[in-house]
Amino acid sequence: MDPISTAIIAALSAGAASGLTEASKTAITDAYSRLKDLVARKFGSGSDVVQAIDQLETKPASSGRREMLEEEISAVQAIDDEELLAAAKHVLTLVQPQQAGMGKFTIQNTGPVQGQVIGDHPQVTQHFGDLPSS
Repeated sequence: MDPISTAIIAALSAGAASGLTEASKTAITDAYSRLKDLVARKFGSGSDVVQAIDQLETKPASSGRREMLEEEISAVQAIDDEELLAAAKHVLTLVQPQQAGMGKFTIQNTGPVQGQVIGDHPQVTQHFGDLPSS
């Protein structure tokens, strides 16, 4: 999922979270509004992207509406826009502060690990034990 869609979905989900303080809710709402306004300014208030956001707001749990938003964001190549990405990352920082400083992968080993590989598509051959004799 692209970062802009992720930020929008996270903000909508956070809006429904009851454990947030009023200050947190206000900060998330403000940042989300700025992101949505930026999308409207860049692509038009009646654009398919803004309509997809509006549709998702009415049913945030709908996977079909999430997919529609991702499709519309991809169609206008919004993920190539640095200003939109910065706004989306700001929303995510507010919604998920514990992950703000983290990279793509969060690894936590709670026991002995041998031969750990981290990445999207790594191709690694590992051999454990005694080496074959020549």
